[in-house]
Amino acid sequence: MSMTKTEKRIARGVYDAMYPGDPDGRVKVGVADGDIEGFLDDLGESWEWLAFTTLRVSFIVVAIASVFVARSLRRFDTLPRERRLKVLEALYTADLYFVRQLVTMQKATAGFLYGAMIRESIAPGRAPEVDHAFVQWKKLVPKHRDERSKEAA
Repeated sequence: MSMTKTEKRIARGVYDAMYPGDPDGRVKVGVADGDIEGFLDDLGESWEWLAFTTLRVSFIVVAIASVFVARSLRRFDTLPRERRLKVLEALYTADLYFVRQLVTMQKATAGFLYGAMIRESIAPGRAPEVDHAFVQWKKLVPKHRDERSKEAA
C-alpha cells in the first residue's frame, strides 16, 4: 500500500513542522532534508493495512483541519511553519481522544525517521554501529503476521 502524492506532500508539511532544522544549532538538518517519501513507502510495505490506513487518514484530517484552523485555502504544506504548528496544536488539544492520537502517531513516525537521520549528530563517534539487517522495517513485523499477509496476497 502506498500514499498518494498529495498525502506525501501533507506528510512532508507535518513532519517538517514537528522536526525542523536549526542552522545555528548542533543538529542542522531537519526531517524535511530526509527521504520522507521513501520512508512512507517503506511503512506502507511493512505495516499492517489498518495501521497504515490510520496514518493516511491522519494526514487527511490535518489537511481538512487546516482550512478551519489556519483559515486558509492554501495547501497545508505551503503554509508557514507557525500556522502548520497551530493546526497540529489544535488537533492535539482536541476533545476527541482519537484525533489527539492521530497527531501522536504522526509525531512518532516522524521521530523514527528523524532519529535515524540525526543519530550521528547527537553522539558523534559514540553511537554504536547499527545492524541495518535488524533495523529494516520488514524485520519488525512479527513472523506470524508476515506469513498471514503473504497468504492473503
